[in-house]
Amino acid sequence: MSKIHKKIGSPLQSISRRFLARFEGNNPWVVLYYMRDFDNEILQKGVPTQIFVDWLQEQQRLLRIRPQIKTELFISNPRLVRFIVESANIPDKKEQLEGMLISAAKKGSRRIVRYLMEQRIDMNATDDRSETALIHAIRNQHLLIVQDLIRAGARVSIMNADCQTALDIARDLKPYDPELISMLSERIVNHEARSAKDTTTAMFAILKLGKTQLLADITQRFSPNATDKKGETLLGQAIKDRNLAAVNILIKNGAQPSIRNNDGKDAHTLFREVFSDILETERLLAER
Repeated sequence: MSKIHKKIGSPLQSISRRFLARFEGNNPWVVLYYMRDFDNEILQKGVPTQIFVDWLQEQQRLLRIRPQIKTELFISNPRLVRFIVESANIPDKKEQLEGMLISAAKKGSRRIVRYLMEQRIDMNATDDRSETALIHAIRNQHLLIVQDLIRAGARVSIMNADCQTALDIARDLKPYDPELISMLSERIVNHEARSAKDTTTAMFAILKLGKTQLLADITQRFSPNATDKKGETLLGQAIKDRNLAAVNILIKNGAQPSIRNNDGKDAHTLFREVFSDILETERLLAER
């Protein structure tokens, strides 16, 4: 019998014996499923949190349980998260709490996310794929958590291992969420514009949303001649979108019609192609 079992007696001993009996080949999902079950039973029997944490760490050593399993278990129980925050002798405490914040955002545990933010846990910390809590919340469409993180100052422009920002991931969501795109774009432009790529991504997103007044404000501060991956300018994209209000704003703010995209087409060529029906109508009217 371990020292921990001696401290707490039969309740924890019998529970942990069943845990060991059910453990199957260190499959993380099997471990997580049963640990949550034991977690509830242990807390119902009044086992002190410190004893439970000691027991959990002992099981981790005995069974080589992966660290993320412990994190998943903790974010399901606010009492355990609070214990980690308040304890002074937890190994790798900072990394554990940052991992819990990311996992809570991923799972939609808003209560845990807000509590950890109140404790000033770094909301821009990243996991092993360089993904932040904000990226995980967006990908899993936990929009209230996204709003909480943005209001608290989470950075939108951090890139993951695939060189995608939170805005890039939001643009790929189905269904498309224009309010989310607008919120992320404005955050980048107004607070985080540290590179041409950041502002370009945000400006194209704003153009797609049709927010012409915001586009006018931004292109007075940043170059209206930015191009996307296909070499298309904001002006060229506005023409393709048949957004004449945006076309007029971009030209007034200095957009150059002569810049060619990767297909060798400038704004004049695109305009003739996209608005050929209007130009033909105008020609017919002129002949009469």
